[in-house]
Amino acid sequence: MKRFLLITLIALLGAVSCYREEAATPAVGNCGLRIDFGTGLLRTRAGDGNVADGGGIYIDDSDLNDLKPDLVILVVNNSTGNVVGRYPDDVPDSGVNSKLETGADATAMSVTFTSLDEGPHTVYAFANTGGYWDMAGQGASDADEYLLSLTTQSAIEALKFSDLFDTVGDSVCPNDKDNLPDRLPLSAKGTVNVSSEHTGEVSLEMLRCVAKVTAEFVNNTGALLTLEDYSNTIVGMCPNTGYVIAHDTDYPAGATAGDIVAAETSLEIPATNAQDSSKPGSKTMTWYVFPSSGPYTCDIEFTLFKGEANEHTYTYSDLPVHDDHAVSIPSLARNRHLHIVTKISKGTTVSFNFEVAGWGEPMVEQVLFD
Repeated sequence: MKRFLLITLIALLGAVSCYREEAATPAVGNCGLRIDFGTGLLRTRAGDGNVADGGGIYIDDSDLNDLKPDLVILVVNNSTGNVVGRYPDDVPDSGVNSKLETGADATAMSVTFTSLDEGPHTVYAFANTGGYWDMAGQGASDADEYLLSLTTQSAIEALKFSDLFDTVGDSVCPNDKDNLPDRLPLSAKGTVNVSSEHTGEVSLEMLRCVAKVTAEFVNNTGALLTLEDYSNTIVGMCPNTGYVIAHDTDYPAGATAGDIVAAETSLEIPATNAQDSSKPGSKTMTWYVFPSSGPYTCDIEFTLFKGEANEHTYTYSDLPVHDDHAVSIPSLARNRHLHIVTKISKGTTVSFNFEVAGWGEPMVEQVLFD
């Protein structure tokens, strides 16, 4: 079984200090804040597998002298609840005071803010939203105008995605052959106290705003398997929207629950793994979905051909999506991975296993003996 590697992005808020003109009063407008993104954690272009899996920040590297990361940072003064710093700062008349610095190889970068007041601030960071976060479609004429409209902490906390991926019908998630994205959106939130007394730092973990679902067929029969008229529906696991920033209840009001739907006219599963002949053959489908609330059910139907004979149709309806203790999985949160394994064994016995883990954590290997 595959091991899924999670590459986390750590942003360190360092050099948080300011000059105090008078010891008795808070310093106003003289503080600086620098956000450092760690070396080796960035990827540079669409099509890179790590960016596609949410393991890095997309950067347009067509001009190495002017690298453009798909990144938005907003700094909020906690005393007023207002946005006091923005990146990028190329919005006309924005009053932004921020600067990006990056190495030539785009493996490290920092964003520096100046002219901040002393006191507690909240930092919000969004990455890889290009093409998926339709800011213009949420009331602004373009993305720059929408970014400027985010002037308060409450507006940032209320941010929702609109149609993250192409859909078919009503909120039907596409399968992996058609519409897998070239990058996945990330977000982070953290607080830091800007002070003239000392420097400080806080860690921000950039987490994927979506969850991952994989459906894997494992062939334990020792012979080529052909599945015809295959269909798989996971009910209620594909809502049409989600929050950009994580919430305790991560399901926006008005979100419509949709289904993951996959269909294949013919699906061949080899007898052995192409890379390791000691392992059984398998086929995997992948979807990315917004967080949602269960419980969920699963409907699977297919006609099985073992070799050229032994035709049999299998139909499973309202299968509960539960863990290995037969407890229903109540929800699917962002940055989590649901792995659904359907194993076909000797004698054409079919078994199902559902497991939720952190995105990148190794799944438990299960071996069936027939």
